[in-house]
Amino acid sequence: SSPDIHPDFQLLLEPLTDKYGHVSVDDICDAANTPSDNLPYLSIAGSARNMCYQHLLGECTSRECRQYRYHATTEELDDDPNFRKALSEKLKPG
Repeated sequence: SSPDIHPDFQLLLEPLTDKYGHVSVDDICDAANTPSDNLPYLSIAGSARNMCYQHLLGECTSRECRQYRYHATTEELDDDPNFRKALSEKLKPG
């Protein structure tokens, strides 16, 4: 698993990464029956569409992505436990 993943998300994803090796936010959202643009987001990003959730899960591999989507820092995630909890609750069913 990626050292960039926040421990809260690492815990959430462990069963999937152990089974499949990597995860996709879209696959998790499909399984959780939650559209990705319905996910909680950090206010600095402005909207769910502007957040890179793959980055939060340590799976963003696109070099261009940072130009279009917000990549939250560990500090921002540490400062917002409510965001981490809300996102985990949304993704957990998946």
